[in-house]
Amino acid sequence: MLVKILNYRENIYVCWYAAESLGKIAPVGNKKAIKALVKILDCYRHWGICQEAAESLGKIAPVGNKKAIAALLQLLSSSEDEMLNYSDKNELFWICIKAKAAAKSLGKITPVGNKKVIASLVQLLHSSENKLSCWNERLTTRDKWTLAKIDELIYRTAESLTKIDSGNKEAIVSKNTALSW
Repeated sequence: MLVKILNYRENIYVCWYAAESLGKIAPVGNKKAIKALVKILDCYRHWGICQEAAESLGKIAPVGNKKAIAALLQLLSSSEDEMLNYSDKNELFWICIKAKAAAKSLGKITPVGNKKVIASLVQLLHSSENKLSCWNERLTTRDKWTLAKIDELIYRTAESLTKIDSGNKEAIVSKNTALSW
């Protein structure tokens, strides 16, 4: 039933809660649920729906599920593009939330040594760190929430990277310096 609800596009909150619920109740490896969540990531750009679908994939997709990994990589890529072209600080905040969910789930379902995922996470790490250093100089105290989300994105990306590529020195350094501002 929840898989069918994900096709209901007239109310984004219905899809949002259905994606979240699938992560809580679908058994690991449930092909219908995984397929529906992948489809949601292909069809929606709303940060909340993407965040929940990505987190749910991290809970129910088995390690090595190629479709789930591909969908999460696409979400990372589109989030990174959005990060480069954001129009305001609030938008950047929400972009970081969905990118963090994708990075965290990739750390759960990607087999160790997957070079494509490693390269994508390293690229996200660099662009996030660049964004943080640019913004750190321009943001007011009120904007610290955005800084915190960028920093948290760096931490979660580095954390996932160390799971997939344990000797990655950039990830280790980034993980240790994130959340320290």
